[in-house]
Amino acid sequence: MIRDHLKYVQNAVGVICWIENQRSNGANPEAVITHLTGKDLTLPDPVSDLFLWNIINDNLEPPKRKRLHDVTTVNDVVHLINKCSNIIVLTGAGVSVSCGIPDFRSKNGVYARLAEDFPDLPDPQAMFDINYFRQNPKPFFKFAKEIYPGQFKPSPCHRFIKLLEKNKKLLRNYTQNIDTLEKVAGINNVIECHGSFSTASCTFCGYKVTSDDIKEEIFQQQIPYCTKCTPPEGVQNVMKPDIVFFGEHLSDAFHESIEYDVTHCDLLIVIGSSLKVRPVSLIPYSLPSKVPQILINRETLPKNYFDIELLGDSDVIVDHLCNLLGGDWKNEICWRDTPLVDISDNPPTPFLNMFSTSNKEEMNGDTGDTLLSSDNSLSVEEEDENVESTSDDVQPVKCQKIGKRHIQGGHSGHSSMRDSGIGENSNSSQEDSSSPSRPASHENSFYCLRKRRYVFPGAELNDLYDFC
Repeated sequence: MIRDHLKYVQNAVGVICWIENQRSNGANPEAVITHLTGKDLTLPDPVSDLFLWNIINDNLEPPKRKRLHDVTTVNDVVHLINKCSNIIVLTGAGVSVSCGIPDFRSKNGVYARLAEDFPDLPDPQAMFDINYFRQNPKPFFKFAKEIYPGQFKPSPCHRFIKLLEKNKKLLRNYTQNIDTLEKVAGINNVIECHGSFSTASCTFCGYKVTSDDIKEEIFQQQIPYCTKCTPPEGVQNVMKPDIVFFGEHLSDAFHESIEYDVTHCDLLIVIGSSLKVRPVSLIPYSLPSKVPQILINRETLPKNYFDIELLGDSDVIVDHLCNLLGGDWKNEICWRDTPLVDISDNPPTPFLNMFSTSNKEEMNGDTGDTLLSSDNSLSVEEEDENVESTSDDVQPVKCQKIGKRHIQGGHSGHSSMRDSGIGENSNSSQEDSSSPSRPASHENSFYCLRKRRYVFPGAELNDLYDFC
């Protein structure tokens, strides 16, 4: 059965990986769409290649995963950490946010400032596009000093992963971050999926140096050039930090390790990632169906089917888990003065309170859809497919499917390589002032919102789906 599952997943994932390779090799996205659909594409002019690649990615979804019926609670997470010895930890921006790493997408984030400084930049994210970098590396080096190694210390999440390794439980840490904090924390079994700032290579001759060799130019926001070669006229010999730009292949180390790891992993923990970056985002789909999957993140990931979702500040959640694990976990990781209290028996009731009489009509709109009845209860016409209805569910919540017109500031559909080091802002709520109120746990408590979903301090619940 496991072999059949892997074959099924690999077929779907294989198409996605083929597309990633096409993009890395400089293929025309119009030609890729024509190949996939069998139809010639008629497009308005102008349409950027980046836009077309996003369209392609948005329409590719791996097969859905079935959740495990016996993995549903926080205590199950603790049991699994104690029991398992081949844990994959997949990390994104959320593990570094408390370290002071600057965010990308907030009102005053990196992208907003770059757009102001470089109005000709077609898209702030183009600073990480290899083709644009070759034409104009200035935007990238304007930003580079803000995240350069040596300025930040590891978070409790990094220390937790190191302790997993120390206790011979870590199979691999796949990090999407480029801040090198895994190395600072002493984690050895790590794959830097998108490279890092620890080294840099000449874009012409390939000569490699350490981050210290170009540090002076970086902090002066100057472009560092290679001292070992003289390229022909019109060709730049820029010392580019060895991070993976859009249009570049992931390292051989990633592909070699993931091929082994997916057949040996006994637990997946995703921490602080939106899982929008392929092929890294395909890791959860590549594992055998029997492998438990745990999410630790500020917000839900509607396209993924985790067995347990622990929503909130990653450091706070890790502190709570280590407190429950006890022993060295508690002594070496826990940093909070007061353990969190489980208030699941008497949780907050923000779901219905978020709709006042004044905004009820606005939420219903003039479409004829009935979102709320006169007593503020949901009119259930259609159940969300994400809500399980198995017999062991405790009071499952039925949730009407709600279109984008009802909720502003919901999850973006763009599938972009923006996790952590390359562009994701783990504090995405800062740019979303129009979304409904975001109920979160009290500072010293957490609660079970529904089966498999727990709310901790720092949780961001931006969509009605999050409540259901």
